Amino acid sequence: MVSIKTFDNPFDAEVAARTLEAHGIEARLSSDGAASMIPYGFGGVQLFVHNPDVERAVEILSTPEPGGVRRVDQVVSGKRARSPRSRIISGLLWMIGGIGVTVGTYVLSAPTGTFVVAWGAMLYGLYEIGRGIVEARSSADTVETHPRRDDNAS
Repeated sequence: MVSIKTFDNPFDAEVAARTLEAHGIEARLSSDGAASMIPYGFGGVQLFVHNPDVERAVEILSTPEPGGVRRVDQVVSGKRARSPRSRIISGLLWMIGGIGVTVGTYVLSAPTGTFVVAWGAMLYGLYEIGRGIVEARSSADTVETHPRRDDNAS
């Protein structure tokens, strides 16, 4: 068997091995047990395949999934990625919540002058908004436009 790739964490390696097995290629990992006990393993986890399958395995692992590449946590959990729109809305809600807590505690702090600034919620909201915008732009860039077919032409 030949090592075709080294992964930094065992989860990515496991997904790659199962992907190859789903395509009929036998795959082995270098440290099936040790990598799961030591977070991210020392030196990574190697993926091995038989010599005749090397080119096909590399091609399968380098070919993106139709509709875009899914993250490993989506493959493992079976969940789809959140849409950019839902990220932006979630970010706005976090921002509004953080601002609400800050304003509310400021108003209620009149006697003591001590209030809470909810930086965490506001920064997380800003992060989600930014991430949603970036994902929306990148997905808009990858949308293929197809010429409209003229049904009347013969």
